[in-house]
Amino acid sequence: MPMQARSFYYRVLKSLCCGVLAVAGIGLTAQILLAAEAAAKYPGLRPMVVVPPEYPAEAMASNLQGYVALEFGTDEMGNVINPTVKESCAWRPPATRETCTADTTFVPSALAALAQWKYAPQVENGASVPRQGVVTILQFQLSDD
Repeated sequence: MPMQARSFYYRVLKSLCCGVLAVAGIGLTAQILLAAEAAAKYPGLRPMVVVPPEYPAEAMASNLQGYVALEFGTDEMGNVINPTVKESCAWRPPATRETCTADTTFVPSALAALAQWKYAPQVENGASVPRQGVVTILQFQLSDD
C-alpha cells in the first residue's frame, strides 16, 4: 500500500476513534494508533471492529496520561489472539511522552479493549490464515478542554 494511502487510512481511523468518544460526551481522547511496523508487515491489515479503551477513573482524576504498546496475532477469523504488552508508560502534564516512566495503569483497559477488536481475515491462496506480530499503540490523553 502506498505511503499516501496508509497516511489517509491512519487519519480516518484516528478521526473515527476520537469522533466516537466525542459523541459519547467524554472529555478525553484515547487515540488508537496502528503502528507503522504493522502496516508495513501486513499491507492488508484492516480493522473491522475497533473498540476504544475506557479511560481509568483514577488516572483521569489524577491527570495521568500514557500509552500501551501491544503485540498480538489474529486467528483465521480475524479475532485478536495472544496479546502481550511490549511497553506501557505514563506521565502527568506538563511532562510529555518523551519523559514518561514505566507504568501499568492503562494496561487492563488497553487489553480489555483489544480483546474486542476484529480484523478482516488475511487470505493467502484462497484460505484464511492467522497473523503474528501485529503491533498497535493505544494512547490515553486527556483533552485540553
